[in-house]
Amino acid sequence: MLQSLGIPDNPAHAIYREALEVLADSGIPFLVGGAFGFESFTGIARHTKDLDLFVRPADSQRLLRRLSRAGFETELRFSHWLGKAWKD
Repeated sequence: MLQSLGIPDNPAHAIYREALEVLADSGIPFLVGGAFGFESFTGIARHTKDLDLFVRPADSQRLLRRLSRAGFETELRFSHWLGKAWKD
């Protein structure tokens, strides 16, 4: 599944893969946006240092809890649109 999201087999993307695996296992619907989403639709790569995901507002807290249980630090920076998760 992750290869179909346009994430290459690159050790630099291990954290992104881990977050996506947590999401995929959770059953929470999500969309990949930003540079990875753009590349999957256009074939144009932009190298960024983040992974943009979109979830329904009703799922945001549940998603952050799942990531937190997986060892990510999480923060709901703006409750109406921006949550963050990071690791290492």
